[in-house]
Amino acid sequence: MAKPIEWQLSTPQESKDHIPSNEQYEPTFGKYRHAIGPSRHFPRVMDCAALHRRTTTPTHNNKIKQRTTMKTMTIPTRDQVSPDNQGIFDNWTKNLGMTPNLYAAYANSKTALGTYLAFQNSSKGALNNKEREAINLVVSRSNGCRYCQSAHTVPGGMNGFSPEQILDLRAGHSEDAKLNALVAFAKEVMETKGRVSERTRDAFFAAGDDQGHVADTLMAIGDKIISNYLHNFGQFAIDFPVAVELEEATA
Repeated sequence: MAKPIEWQLSTPQESKDHIPSNEQYEPTFGKYRHAIGPSRHFPRVMDCAALHRRTTTPTHNNKIKQRTTMKTMTIPTRDQVSPDNQGIFDNWTKNLGMTPNLYAAYANSKTALGTYLAFQNSSKGALNNKEREAINLVVSRSNGCRYCQSAHTVPGGMNGFSPEQILDLRAGHSEDAKLNALVAFAKEVMETKGRVSERTRDAFFAAGDDQGHVADTLMAIGDKIISNYLHNFGQFAIDFPVAVELEEATA
């Protein structure tokens, strides 16, 4: 069996303006060149100079500039969204008096808003409202989403948390032992991408949670990550009382 092709790349002189030449990408077949066959099957030269020119043309750079100059996502009005989304807007207006900007941002898509709400409503599992709000607060703080930290401060208070307790939950701890184990677990899931330490895992189970609660907690985390990322990207206006920065509150 023929030995795999080895590619040798010469080291150019240090220069910020250096454009790689084709000769630097000459493949070396060594003593097995005869086993590979005609060179037309394995092009000897990659046209790297041409590739460099194609990816650094003014048109290409202008497109990048256009993509990076968008500051906020558009928040559509009811008249600008699909009929299905209009029905959802009507329900929000009836129950809350408005459609929050976060949900309106989802409605830029014909299907994303309904799909997200269906996922949110079906993923509650065995978590109670206080546990879900605790997760929402710590995950939103971990992702640096000011919108969701603000939006969940309101239902956090409605579910019995004091302002001081809400700040604690955002920081990843609680005076309640069970909630403390939950938010510490959620915070470490965010920080380690799910690779929590044995100590945190043991504390979670010692607090009375089981493997079903692990799955429910991860579903709640996933739910909140989606909205956190939408606002982190979109940077649209926060239409709730803006939550104080945690650092300012504890200074």
